Amino acid sequence: MRNLVVAVTVLIIYGSLYPFNFDLASFDPDILPTLFDFRPGRVGRGDLLANIVLFVPFGFFAMQAAENRTRWTTWLIILIAGFILAHTIQIAQMVIPGRVPSAGDTLLNMVGCALGCILGTLRMPRLAKATNISTGPLPMPTILALFLVVWNLRPFIPSIDLQLLINNIKNLVESPIPHPLWTYQGVVTWLIIFHFLDSDEPRLLPEKRYPALVFITLALGFFIVGNSVNIDRIAGALIALPLWRVVRRLPRPPLLSFLTLVLIVGISFEPFELREAAVRFNWVPFSGALNGNLLINVLATTKKMLLYGSLIWLLVQCRVRLSVATGAVSALLFISEQLEVFFVGRTPEISDPLLAFRAGMGFSFWVVFRLRAREGAGGT
Repeated sequence: MRNLVVAVTVLIIYGSLYPFNFDLASFDPDILPTLFDFRPGRVGRGDLLANIVLFVPFGFFAMQAAENRTRWTTWLIILIAGFILAHTIQIAQMVIPGRVPSAGDTLLNMVGCALGCILGTLRMPRLAKATNISTGPLPMPTILALFLVVWNLRPFIPSIDLQLLINNIKNLVESPIPHPLWTYQGVVTWLIIFHFLDSDEPRLLPEKRYPALVFITLALGFFIVGNSVNIDRIAGALIALPLWRVVRRLPRPPLLSFLTLVLIVGISFEPFELREAAVRFNWVPFSGALNGNLLINVLATTKKMLLYGSLIWLLVQCRVRLSVATGAVSALLFISEQLEVFFVGRTPEISDPLLAFRAGMGFSFWVVFRLRAREGAGGT
């Protein structure tokens, strides 16, 4: 459970300080008194609610991770930790142009933290058991499923803004026809998520909750700044739900491996237009990612890592050795990148095979860590 506290803390910092355009020259000593004025200022209902909701997960998971949830010292420690985190973020905003730090926001954050603590006193044995790492890290399918779900909420900047909601709905109305490839991507991604959640015991989420997971994820996307809510994502998710009832009865790992392979090939050569002349293959890793918007490139690289990692683990579930699965996916991507020199809109380089290799290396470290943890637990 403590790993979730760390993850929530990172997400709070990320969401509060994004896009990290710190500028010491923007520091204004005249705003220092606002850091000591804890009276709630005049804020809109959206900002007020956002400041409260932001810290509810922190209080919740911190309380769930506590050994004794009834002692007043536990509450005090969590609230002090929440205050330090919230107020440190306000201090950091003093050197971000356009930000107005306020101790009133810290107070609202503390209200959210306290509400999270109250919810955290509830007994949730399934969640506690599924996130218990005393016998090793979380099962890899569960980890991949969680990352794939979270990926749908990129770039992870929540905002309870009515205008944002209106804009996202407007985008759906203006583009009502789904793109076949990106809809297919949504279908395959959700089928992989369902499969991975169903692959290990204890299950973090029972199968009957899959529709709720889909609808909550889609709904949250409407309140994420920069999250391109589109008909492709919605159509893919809604197709995957009934399709899962068929897929779950079939040999899932080989079927999903094939579907993922088709998806990777489709993404690699989209928009399927040949160049008049081939371009050079770039042997410098991640040279394309170093150009343009850094955040967008990092998110795109993360997406590829998750996709390639999912294919590798699906092959492992097909009883293919991890080293062989990693080598096969890396070789496939190398061939694909070599062929991209002939296609419009592609950047052929060595990066993608290296991403698959890194994913395989990460899996091998996870396997060793899990085995050592189990041996240690067995010896005590």
